Amino acid sequence: MNKKEVGDLAEDLAVKFLENQGYKIIERNFRFKNFGEIDIIALKKNLINFVEVKSLTEESEFIPEFHFSSKKYKKIEKIASFYANKFNYSNWIISLITVVLENSKINYYENIKI
Repeated sequence: MNKKEVGDLAEDLAVKFLENQGYKIIERNFRFKNFGEIDIIALKKNLINFVEVKSLTEESEFIPEFHFSSKKYKKIEKIASFYANKFNYSNWIISLITVVLENSKINYYENIKI
């Protein structure tokens, strides 16, 4: 699998996970101007969850959580703020989901702050 296929598969698994948690998926790969993109935007009751997905193909010393930098967090925060204001959502969080494709292991870090 190439990098895009790995990322798409990881996002598909993350979407299923979120749906099982009661979230409705509103957007996938939402892009905003030059700021970048948010992998998944999900809604549960009145809470909007902006989710970054990190993946790897097999267990290794690579830890996906370490690749969610403060720079990436700030970009997502800008996009999330724009999106929340545009669509009148006052209650929102940023979360991280990591997926190991070798064993479909999912780690969910809800409402992270960096």
